[in-house]
Amino acid sequence: MKKLLIALLVAALALLNLFLLVRYLPDVLDYGKRNRPAGPLPTGAAIEEPRRKANQDITRLFVDIDRFCAQTGIRYYDTGTTDYCIKGRHDWKTDAQYENRCRYLMTKYYGFRGDFQVAMVQLDSALVASGWTRYAGGTPSMLTDYYDPHYGPDRPKPANFRRQYLVQNIPGVSYTRDAFRLTIRSQEADSTGETFVLRFEDVMAMPHDLSHQEKHAVDADSLVPVILETNRYVLVIGILREDYFVN
Repeated sequence: MKKLLIALLVAALALLNLFLLVRYLPDVLDYGKRNRPAGPLPTGAAIEEPRRKANQDITRLFVDIDRFCAQTGIRYYDTGTTDYCIKGRHDWKTDAQYENRCRYLMTKYYGFRGDFQVAMVQLDSALVASGWTRYAGGTPSMLTDYYDPHYGPDRPKPANFRRQYLVQNIPGVSYTRDAFRLTIRSQEADSTGETFVLRFEDVMAMPHDLSHQEKHAVDADSLVPVILETNRYVLVIGILREDYFVN
């Protein structure tokens, strides 16, 4: 009886080993293929032409926005660009379907003196009329959920919010149009003396694992105080071209 039990145990272990071998051998053999660095980013026209087109397309999309701003007293100050490519991950945890994904971001800085709510409503109407679609409600949701109930000295602040509630404390708003994403952030002077400078690249959550990055960023530390000398608000509009190149 003892020998029979031992034989059954040995057979069970053999079956278990066979199951594990069949189940995990493909993964083990595939590990070497997947555990590798991302492939190289092409050079020359293969990448330069899509990059040029991304810049051209975003510049074209800003034409209507700049026209609206000029007509409504919103003054343009400066433009920054960031071109970056994200490496695909190929390891035991993730096997991306790409080697590199490239995106192009253009940001423009403006200033204005008028009523914040009025300016945002007018900008929202102009964006929607020109073909942009509100993402998560866009400006109307931002005004209803954050500005109207909390902004101003006579209105209650959000829970656990102990300092001034300023426009930079309000979440940014986004719009989409085909392969483009537009985001708006604002800023005003802080009378409490706290140092705050809006860096738009931080707002867009720039990734770190990059195969390429070329930044011509605005010197926001210097520009924002200059804008606020003669304006009540800083307006920052960024347009991101999603994945203008993928390999």
